[in-house]
Amino acid sequence: MKRLSDMRGQAIVLLPGYCRATVSCGAGARARLIGGWLRAFLRTSGEGQASVEFAMMMPFLLMILGAIFSLGMAATSYQELGQAAFAGSQVLQNGRGMMSGNTPPNDPCAAVATAVTTVLPTWTAGNFSYTVTITDSTGTPHPYSSTSGSSYNCGAAYSYMTQNEAATIKVSYAYKWVPIYLINLGTGSLSQSRTVLVE
Repeated sequence: MKRLSDMRGQAIVLLPGYCRATVSCGAGARARLIGGWLRAFLRTSGEGQASVEFAMMMPFLLMILGAIFSLGMAATSYQELGQAAFAGSQVLQNGRGMMSGNTPPNDPCAAVATAVTTVLPTWTAGNFSYTVTITDSTGTPHPYSSTSGSSYNCGAAYSYMTQNEAATIKVSYAYKWVPIYLINLGTGSLSQSRTVLVE
């Protein structure tokens, strides 16, 4: 039975895929070192490519996030305006008896404006515009509109308020949109309306 006296040669034979010639082994080792360095370099450039792609997509991601935030703020404001319109419609629904304690007295429009601004105290009162439509006993509607930023009074509407007749309130607000990634969307108008029967 033959026994290998060269431990290095035995190790070379036992390693799978390893060359047996010492000269070729040295060249192969150098080739593997160069190949490993090349693979490491390519991996590094791949990570750099991902960073470049992320940097290129970042403005679009910020734009999408800004749009979501802007629409969310507008939806919240729209819901709050709906609650204020509901409060104004309750004033009309309570009828003539509710108007006597207002300033000026017996003025449905002033009562509606007071109710709306009470529900939304942090909103700019001058950005509201109102339209109140009172239906008289003959079924004839009497609309009373205001322009944004003006005082809202309609003392004559009090005489038209009749029990079980419809009264409609429309509240609009000049809304300033939240910018989307340095894009100024300007202002728009949020509107809510409610119709009730006068009691």
